[in-house]
Amino acid sequence: MTDFQFASTDVLNNLGSAAVRYKQNLQALKLLRTLKDQGGTPTTAEQTILSRYVGWGSSELINKAFPKSELGEPTKEIEALLNEDEIIQLRSSSLSAFFTPLPIIAAVYDVLDYLGLGVNEAARVGAAAAGGEILVTTATLAASRRASVPGPVRSLELKGLTAPVEVSAIDWR
Repeated sequence: MTDFQFASTDVLNNLGSAAVRYKQNLQALKLLRTLKDQGGTPTTAEQTILSRYVGWGSSELINKAFPKSELGEPTKEIEALLNEDEIIQLRSSSLSAFFTPLPIIAAVYDVLDYLGLGVNEAARVGAAAAGGEILVTTATLAASRRASVPGPVRSLELKGLTAPVEVSAIDWR
């Protein structure tokens, strides 16, 4: 299984009405149950379904799951899908869960980047190195005053970075 990535963050800007999010939560829970029972690994399409699970922190969602009274009886769909312990966990998660809208998350990351606390490219490059290898970006090599003989240049796609990074191994011996 590969790391899941959204094709575009635009899909996170509008997650739909409470009814749509409720239905997507149920789809994700059903799929998770199937994967757990069959011991399967989710396909890319199934990862997309799982990614649409938003939890139950919204009062609109928890009221759809337990419509008869204040966290009283769950819907038939919930009862058929979850056991008693899981229903209790679902109820309690509504008290501690909070969904942060994407524009707020983006603003927080913009501030972190402004303060110089964004994803550290050097740490990602270093983590990609094989045993006994020191990787540096070609930009670092170009700026370096040291005469080192780099190995072949290769392109790496690194988690947390938006564009591939050109790297080369240098001889450290």
